[in-house]
Amino acid sequence: MSISRTLLLHPDLPLRLDAARDAELHVESGIVWITGGEVVGDLFLAAGDSYCTPCAGRVLVEALRGPAAVRLERAQRRVLPLRFKMSECFRRALQARLSSEWMAP
Repeated sequence: MSISRTLLLHPDLPLRLDAARDAELHVESGIVWITGGEVVGDLFLAAGDSYCTPCAGRVLVEALRGPAAVRLERAQRRVLPLRFKMSECFRRALQARLSSEWMAP
């Protein structure tokens, strides 16, 4: 399941996306300018283009040459128990470590 919100942007009114970490921005209409965060330089996206916002940092989005509509979408993440998050390699190493400590004289 995902959470989605459509925003209308206007020229000369940048929108700061601090709370949109790890979300996908879809340009539905118009042209937008994106800068900041982990963006190298400036990005210009047109209708139909998408951009994944970084996990950290500030991102600014602004409409160019008239209004633009963008949709922010973020998948809801399920919190899984630790045992499901642990990689198989890490699990084996941990088991080997624990069993060697228990077996030590």
